[in-house]
Amino acid sequence: MGSTATFTPAANLAASTTYNATIKAGVKDASGNALASDYTWSFTTGTTTGTAPPTVTLTDPLNLAVNVPVTQKVTATFSKPMDPTTLTSTTFTLTTGTPAVAVPGAVSVNPAGLVATFTPTANLAPSTKYTATVTTGAKDASGIALAANYVWSFTTSAGPAIAPQVVSTNPLNGGTNLCIPLTITATFDKLMDPLTITPANFTLTSGAGNTPVNGTVTYDLQTKTATFTPSSPLSSGTNYTAKVSTGVKDAGGTPLAADKIWTFGTSATLCTQPINLRGIASYGVASRGGLTSTGVTVVNGNVALYPTATCTDATGNAGASQTCLVKTYASPTGMTVNGSIYFAGDPFDNGGTANSVTNDLNIAWVEGKNKAPTQGTVAGDELSGKTFNAGVYHNANLGLAANGFATLDGQNDLNAVFIFQVDSSFVDSGTLLLPTSIKLVNGAQAKNIFFVAGLDITIGSGTTWNGTILAGRTATVNNGSTVNGRVLAGASGAGSFTITGAASPSKTTISVP
Repeated sequence: MGSTATFTPAANLAASTTYNATIKAGVKDASGNALASDYTWSFTTGTTTGTAPPTVTLTDPLNLAVNVPVTQKVTATFSKPMDPTTLTSTTFTLTTGTPAVAVPGAVSVNPAGLVATFTPTANLAPSTKYTATVTTGAKDASGIALAANYVWSFTTSAGPAIAPQVVSTNPLNGGTNLCIPLTITATFDKLMDPLTITPANFTLTSGAGNTPVNGTVTYDLQTKTATFTPSSPLSSGTNYTAKVSTGVKDAGGTPLAADKIWTFGTSATLCTQPINLRGIASYGVASRGGLTSTGVTVVNGNVALYPTATCTDATGNAGASQTCLVKTYASPTGMTVNGSIYFAGDPFDNGGTANSVTNDLNIAWVEGKNKAPTQGTVAGDELSGKTFNAGVYHNANLGLAANGFATLDGQNDLNAVFIFQVDSSFVDSGTLLLPTSIKLVNGAQAKNIFFVAGLDITIGSGTTWNGTILAGRTATVNNGSTVNGRVLAGASGAGSFTITGAASPSKTTISVP
């Protein structure tokens, strides 16, 4: 017995129609008491039976592509699962010439319903333009059709098909002392046939005996990347060999010219893990003490300001000061934010997002300060002229001298983490005439670099900076600097952020890595 009754129609209700529902007086409760009278209510259905129509999000070949192999299969990737019965050689066509002549072929749809493939019956003609079309006869799983025909074209190559290549791997070949866990990837120079990206064609073995490692293999159409994910964590202090075989083929059916093989070794000791940024990961700037921008500045990422909701663009109004407390902000003479600005009391969610983000800033800052040092102290409190391997460094004070540079060596580990803890303040003394830089080599990446200061962090003029800044108090980025990272101020409870730039075309830029 229960308190809720449900009527399930045998078919979808009609659109734009009023319906009456009734519970009769004869219905009784668990004690046998009947409803005193009929209970009736009405409702009206919407104008459509679904939501947005499906769209084509990716094609292979891309529109206007040239030198396409004559063995090419043509694919269309959709925004939502499609009804495979509506994707046929009538709704997914390939034509050539004027007037258009249909190319014979068959259409198939992958099990998820997201990718349709047109396979020509024979090889395409060389040096020929083709036009592919997915018509409005194609519908999603709910019966909603494309809003309009989707059309794209490409031109085949004059010669034989070009074999695909693996253009990058993770880990890099020869990497040693790599941190666990690891995900192994291979990125290709062209779209591949997902059906050939399998555990049989992408393998991982361990040790001198090449013992097979169990795992799953997936392929991402957007990034052209195949991923091998081990079923269990890899062993420490062990050498591994990854291989993508010639069984892997591109979308046109052309295989790799040769097996792609690379090797790497895992660390025998506990590795440094990155600071968990939580909800602040997509934010280029955050501050608990407001923001001030002068000159031409750019933030490629979101901005959070809480609890002090001040945002001043000193040159935003044709060279005069104006507020930037709006969700979307851009000024050719001042600051441009390629993202959204959230602040205390904002009309979007009354500052809820900004509050959450700056809380996450404090959590990340505390985590960074409490990481156990693994590499000791930077000699002389000075980064310039030194090369650093992955790990956690701890100094009372730290700086980067004018015209100096520090080199961070990933040692062929794309996941190498560098954390620089500073009890008080960090000062980069670069100038436009004597600029400084944080250089990355052998796989080191800005997303895995963190500078955590108890007090203030200042970035000089003309600096090329890599890494996320977590300042307990204030953070400043000066004219002409490029920051590939995040600048987060006031982590300990209060602290403002200041960014300066010169007049156009000079600018200061912060970009989320």
